[in-house]
Amino acid sequence: MERFSLEDFLHDDDEQTSPGTQLYLYRILNLLASGGTGASSQTAVSYNGSKKLAVRLGIDSAEKLAGLFHDLGLGEISVSLKQDSIAVTLTHRHIPRKVPHGQGPACELERGIVDGALEMMTGLAVTTSETSCWTKGSDTCTFEAFLDITDNQERFIPGPGRAHPSLTPSHGLGFSPMNQGGIRSWYLDLAARELARSRRHGRPLSIVYLDLDDLGRVNAEHGRKAGDQIISAVSAALSRACRAEDFLWHNGEDEFALVLSETDTDAADIVARRLSTAVLSAAENIEFAARISASIGYSTFPAHAEDLDSLLQSARSAQYLAKARGKGRTQVAVGTPDGDSARAQHGLASDDRSFTPRRSMTAPEGEAEPADADLQGKSISFVIAMSGPLLMAGLRQILSGKKEFLTLEEIEDPAKLADAIEDNRPDIVFSDMAMALSGDCAALRLIREENLPCKFVVFADAVDQEVIKVASDFNIDGIVLQSSSPGEIISVINSTYEGKTVIPDEAKSAIRELESQRQLLNELSERELEVLKLVAEGKSNSQIAQDLYITVNTVRFHLANVYQKLSVSNRTEAANCYLRQDVDTDSQTRLL
Repeated sequence: MERFSLEDFLHDDDEQTSPGTQLYLYRILNLLASGGTGASSQTAVSYNGSKKLAVRLGIDSAEKLAGLFHDLGLGEISVSLKQDSIAVTLTHRHIPRKVPHGQGPACELERGIVDGALEMMTGLAVTTSETSCWTKGSDTCTFEAFLDITDNQERFIPGPGRAHPSLTPSHGLGFSPMNQGGIRSWYLDLAARELARSRRHGRPLSIVYLDLDDLGRVNAEHGRKAGDQIISAVSAALSRACRAEDFLWHNGEDEFALVLSETDTDAADIVARRLSTAVLSAAENIEFAARISASIGYSTFPAHAEDLDSLLQSARSAQYLAKARGKGRTQVAVGTPDGDSARAQHGLASDDRSFTPRRSMTAPEGEAEPADADLQGKSISFVIAMSGPLLMAGLRQILSGKKEFLTLEEIEDPAKLADAIEDNRPDIVFSDMAMALSGDCAALRLIREENLPCKFVVFADAVDQEVIKVASDFNIDGIVLQSSSPGEIISVINSTYEGKTVIPDEAKSAIRELESQRQLLNELSERELEVLKLVAEGKSNSQIAQDLYITVNTVRFHLANVYQKLSVSNRTEAANCYLRQDVDTDSQTRLL
């Protein structure tokens, strides 16, 4: 048999392989698979050579890889791609092949082909290890690798690496991609399929772009490993914040993207808010002090774009706008396919939301819509929850004057409110403070934790600390004061239904101050928070030292740090700052 040389293609960096060359390379593989005899064979090929062969042959899918192994008689192969690991199993070998025994790994030809194909599929560097082999008595040959992140670079290596936690449930091949290249293309294909399905069934679909703020500064100040920690912590936090049906992937070093099927603009706004809060909470899981925030933009089909490219572009433009307006914000895309405003066509607001650390509870630019605003025939459904019959009767009379208002259920028992919301899924929940606070804010928690696309409007006697805290903690959509006229109440309803946040002027500065203090509390270490808690309980330094098994001087040291971080000058001011928050004594300020 005429000997052939592999040098022509092993060192050829040309990515374009002609059909004739591909046929020649396939014949090489076929010969290697059927007659290779290890290092002594003229047709022996190294791991790197077979890996290059797979790349040059364009084996870029599990189906192509399985077909190649079947055609070569190497066996039946199955590929399991997960968010942090790869496992490839080879069974039922058809043609016996001689391999070198006792001279290192046996199946280097197979492993090279597998790794080359996996690199084509994932867009990452892949090096597997053979963890079981038919030459050692196993029924299968198994090749495994694990995701590793070093210097913000992702790759698959033999052995557990420093990988991102799981992002989403398995879809398709069972892999939650977090990189660019081949897998990004796979997710774009997925997004295109979801968009086609949404268009076919007349349902909305939203795209979210999330860009971490100032990651480059963190890398410069703390090193690349610090950036790796942030990406890993944010990935885990986003995973917890996503719904089961969402598709999330890491779109680059500091960028994530999300496909939200059957999600209109209002629901996408809720998801974006949750993602922003989740990013902020990721700071609790890193080993150094840093504030983590993200600029988020989102766009909805068909409100903002009709095709995938336009949808992606409008979401990215919204993300750029969010960052330009001060970072740590969410921003809905502006405009519709025909150039009109999204609000005009779909009743959507184009205001941005700021998170410091939560969504800023300021009203959008402009006043609430007039009380007689035309809602273009849309009905607005309500669940009303009032603890007193007079309040219920008064609100019932106001709502009955508008034919587009539909009351689904009236609740007077606080224990039934959460169930009523879950059963009815209203557009707006109108509740007094007593109902809103019942069951440790069970109804509000249900809406936020389940991402229910309904607004929550609170009826309050006055703007007090309790109202401010609930508004800040749960992103209340509207506050109606007892002194409000019927027209003002209807105006708030119309505005909140259209996606605006309507809060009395006297509450805005108080909410900003509360959220600023919450952000400062989040910067305290666990020990500093423990000391502050005991200060708020009225204990002296010596009592605190005894309770925490530390010295009095250590208590003074922690208090000095607390005063500096909270920008206060004495124990009383520090205690007041603590008591104004609902603090989780195990760690940090409670976040949803």
